[in-house]
Amino acid sequence: MNRNKIKITCNKNINSISYYFKNEASEWVRVSNYSELSRKEYTSTTIKEKVCEILKIINEIYNPQNRGVDLYFEGSDEDFNILCEALEINYSGENIACYHKKMKIAVAGKIGSGKTTLIEELGSLLKGNNSKMQGNDLDVYIDEGGNTEWYELKGIDLGKEKVEETEAILDKLVNNGLTTFIYCFGTSKIEELEEKVIFHVKDNYPQVKILIVLTSCIYDEGELFAEQVSNSINKRRVIPVLARELKTRQGSIKSFGLEEVAQYIFEGK
Repeated sequence: MNRNKIKITCNKNINSISYYFKNEASEWVRVSNYSELSRKEYTSTTIKEKVCEILKIINEIYNPQNRGVDLYFEGSDEDFNILCEALEINYSGENIACYHKKMKIAVAGKIGSGKTTLIEELGSLLKGNNSKMQGNDLDVYIDEGGNTEWYELKGIDLGKEKVEETEAILDKLVNNGLTTFIYCFGTSKIEELEEKVIFHVKDNYPQVKILIVLTSCIYDEGELFAEQVSNSINKRRVIPVLARELKTRQGSIKSFGLEEVAQYIFEGK
């Protein structure tokens, strides 16, 4: 009999926990709204506060007759240790295994598409206090609590060779546990080679969550363009974003969209 598989995605900096169930098609889907785990008391909290209650629900609902549950945890080392300790104390006799997965997010896009600004502003929103390490092919941002690692790929100069280099880097990241892929558009036009990068991830790595972000989106047409882009890439999620406040001669335009991006990454919404 197959074991049930549950994924717990946790960001204690913003008191957010999400729960996913792997279905028969090997796809991660959010737990049903009928599940106790979907209640706010278990989603707007921390592992430290609710770990015993969370494990009790998982054992009762997803481990019938001790058939077995595999837990995949995305979050900090501290929270993972709390989870493992609670399992050892309370459920050592149950058939429950726990595995630690980092939240690893790759951000790609053409030169000037707003990748750095998006990562920096999301880091501030999520209170991550990111440290940055520069490399030849990508820059790595790691938050203070060990919740999340961001990989900013160098800007793509569109051309077959550059796109193939980007795809090779993404292949390596996926092999090292990539969980989410974000592609940034800084203009109102999507190039064929950009679509190629997105479909490379979609077609080869269905386990990786894909998000398209329209950066510097300050016009009323933003929502319409988002819909057009979504239609061209098989209805993938597209979010218009202005990551940082923009000052103009007429005044200023406040940032928007970051909360939606964070919700999609950490809550699947």
